Amino acid sequence: MKRTFFILILTLISRAPAFSQGTMEFNINFGGNPPPHAATVPNSGALLTGSEFAAAIYLDNTAPTAGRIVQMGSGGSLSTVFDFPSPVYASYGAPYSGTAFSYDHAWQLTDPQIQSLLAGQWYADITYGTTDYIGQITVAPEPSSSALALSAAGLLATAALFRRRFQALRHVSR
Repeated sequence: MKRTFFILILTLISRAPAFSQGTMEFNINFGGNPPPHAATVPNSGALLTGSEFAAAIYLDNTAPTAGRIVQMGSGGSLSTVFDFPSPVYASYGAPYSGTAFSYDHAWQLTDPQIQSLLAGQWYADITYGTTDYIGQITVAPEPSSSALALSAAGLLATAALFRRRFQALRHVSR
């Protein structure tokens, strides 16, 4: 049991550098009702670095009416957390090759805002005239996190196997 605990502690320590970087990636999932988006421009997304939250929503060549970050409250009501400034019309270079409007801005967050963001309560709300497109902002799964979980499970299973063999050999030698 002590060895298993020791292996678990080593695994967590090896993960510490990723936590200390303080950067988390987020997806903006509009589901089956995405706003107009040109295939030749990047996908939308967001980053949280320390307490700075930066979101970028790439659209197409039609100017949106408004864009904002909203929070889902009790009863499903949405309240504005931040408004995006005016959209920018830009040209994108390699590996992209198109033009589009985009919302791209960064804000400083408070601790309660960070907690509601991490809890999946934030959404991007893009408006074109009378049509709203709402996409949930969720933490993007890190491939390294999945690999780490599998490695940790493998280490624990190996440690348990060696422990059983050691105990069986110890029992036979008595």
